[in-house]
Amino acid sequence: MGGIGSGRPRKPIAEHKLHGTYRADRHKDRIGDIVPLPVRSPADVPPPPVHLGPAGVQFWKEAWTHITGIHERDRSLIEQCCEGADIERAAYLDWNNSRKRNAAGKLVGPADPKLARVLAEARKGWRQDMALLGMTAKDRAAMAKKAEVDDPLDALKRKVVQLRRPG
Repeated sequence: MGGIGSGRPRKPIAEHKLHGTYRADRHKDRIGDIVPLPVRSPADVPPPPVHLGPAGVQFWKEAWTHITGIHERDRSLIEQCCEGADIERAAYLDWNNSRKRNAAGKLVGPADPKLARVLAEARKGWRQDMALLGMTAKDRAAMAKKAEVDDPLDALKRKVVQLRRPG
């Protein structure tokens, strides 16, 4: 019994403000509070590195525009993901061009299995790089759940209901 986290849950900040007991030095930036991240406008996107190909440049622009919370310290990781996008695109084009077609342009034979393995490895590496930026389905789902939580008691209730479910 007891231990860390046991006992009465903390009062939400909104309730402290309602009762007049809110103190910024004591209540701001608590663990678990949702802090809005800055959104970057397309004009604020830094220029992409010159060595990137078209797929890398496209990923660069999308990452800096749509992934909130990215800072300059993430630049090398984003650059690595952009290079992965270029590698994946080149592997896909090689694989797609290796597929056998007839005179009408219809596919008649399988693609080169070696190029298919190269493509699979390129995609796997790119997914691993993007996971470092929090771009996995699991991470995005967790962020969405955190954004929905307004009241800690509602979050606790959901957790208890989930734990009580059989299976």
